[in-house]
Amino acid sequence: TVLENGVAKMRETSSLTIETGQQLIMKPGGYHLMLMGSKADLGKNDQVVVVWNFDNGAVVKTKLPMRSAR
Repeated sequence: TVLENGVAKMRETSSLTIETGQQLIMKPGGYHLMLMGSKADLGKNDQVVVVWNFDNGAVVKTKLPMRSAR
């Protein structure tokens, strides 16, 4: 999120740096995933599988719950 003229705006990023021993907490109002242009009809009780690719070659798949923007 960036602050422009007193207004907080989200911006897209293709990667995040998480230092060794640190954690990144995804939550509304902070870092979060926003799925845009999905061809599936997703509802708030659905889950999506997200694949995380790390620089060290690790690949982690997680199921995440859908939540509304509000």
